[in-house]
Amino acid sequence: MTAFEKLCEIVAKLRAPGGCPWDREQTHESLLPALIEEAYEVAGAVRANDTANFREELGDLLLLIVMHAQIASESGRFDINAVLKDVTEKLIRRHPHVFGNSDAPDSGAVLKQWESIKRAEKKHKPGRNAGDAAGHYLDDLPLAFPALMRAQKTQSKVARVNFDWTELGDVIAKVEEEIQELNWPLRSGIGILPMLHGLEAPATRSKTKQVICFSQSSISHENASSTRKARCKVRLTNSSPVSID
Repeated sequence: MTAFEKLCEIVAKLRAPGGCPWDREQTHESLLPALIEEAYEVAGAVRANDTANFREELGDLLLLIVMHAQIASESGRFDINAVLKDVTEKLIRRHPHVFGNSDAPDSGAVLKQWESIKRAEKKHKPGRNAGDAAGHYLDDLPLAFPALMRAQKTQSKVARVNFDWTELGDVIAKVEEEIQELNWPLRSGIGILPMLHGLEAPATRSKTKQVICFSQSSISHENASSTRKARCKVRLTNSSPVSID
């Protein structure tokens, strides 16, 4: 039995009848705060160059992943082997320059290839967030992201398909251009209320998402500038303050 198999066996026993009362009470939702906290503690250990603590915190994070998989398996949704199978197959599919015949000479080419393959995979799947149409380039951005992180992630993704600007004035001009184009379907009688309820015509919905995207781009540029002037300090448990870029 491998060390990983032993860990999975222990977690299953903790969750089984006669196991640990606390572990048996846990749900996916109740474990979320700990999952986020452990990820920050891993970051703190890395930035503190604390090898022993880094090793420990990786173990704590892995425990929570196994716990989530065990809870899912108990309701027949999936188990840890399905998780491992999915991520293994994804890595092979999205690295054709290693496991296939594709050519990606640098990391920039690798990222563009990854995004292209990802879009193709998700083209016929529903969006991750409720109400999102399948195949939209930004539909896999989780709504659970904090607002600033979502804006930065949005800009990072659209920059890979050349939606990027060096000057804030150019971003504002693009937002104004998209608003003008959005006005056309509105003047055609679609109205504001149907848009708010996700009932607008596809063209209007697409244009609305573009305006949101460009607006987030503007926010991202402004915050990037602010961050360069005053780096945010966040104190993590058992670690010294670290800078969040």
